[in-house]
Amino acid sequence: MQLTCPFCGSGSPSENGRLVTEEAMCPACHEVFRLDSSPSHPKPGKGLGLTRVRVWEGPGRLEITWRWFNPSLHLFLAGWATVWDLILVLVYGEGFKDGNGWLAALSLPLAAAGIILTYATMTGFWNRTTLQVSREGIWLRGGPLPAVRALHYRPGDLRRVYAWKVPTRTPSGASEFQVLATESGGGETCLVRSLRYEAQALFLAQKIREFLGVNL
Repeated sequence: MQLTCPFCGSGSPSENGRLVTEEAMCPACHEVFRLDSSPSHPKPGKGLGLTRVRVWEGPGRLEITWRWFNPSLHLFLAGWATVWDLILVLVYGEGFKDGNGWLAALSLPLAAAGIILTYATMTGFWNRTTLQVSREGIWLRGGPLPAVRALHYRPGDLRRVYAWKVPTRTPSGASEFQVLATESGGGETCLVRSLRYEAQALFLAQKIREFLGVNL
């Protein structure tokens, strides 16, 4: 069976396709495409367009790093957190100045909400997630601000690694794609998020399987 690459038009034998996941890699341009349809993709000549995701390949090791920062979300949170915190400063300032300590006490839930909102905004601006893949397994870490626990999977802990389209669109109206892993126990873990195109998710899912040395 001969497959035709939707990106460069060259033909390739069906052995280059992973029929289980309905995807294939073109041996000429190395693009990954679905066998049932042409994926959404940047304009020809611009590659995979991985601007927010950094991919590094070394001997036997793959490292993928992506930023948490989403302009439409975190800029909105930053503005909201600033207004919220200013209101809290005014409430607490007036309460202590007039000797109304009870007003400050009643505002404690609002202060807690302000702290959570501010911290969530800070993690969005500064945090990154790093995914390291080798034949020993997968390591998933986020930082520098503590927000999520580190994860480690051995190859036998995973049943599947695949690309997935988020059902809802981002605040800007764009689609988002992710790379998910299905655990042997049935749980799901997001390995890479904030991808704009299906081809990016397919490519990274294929790379993760390749460096794990398993066909998931």
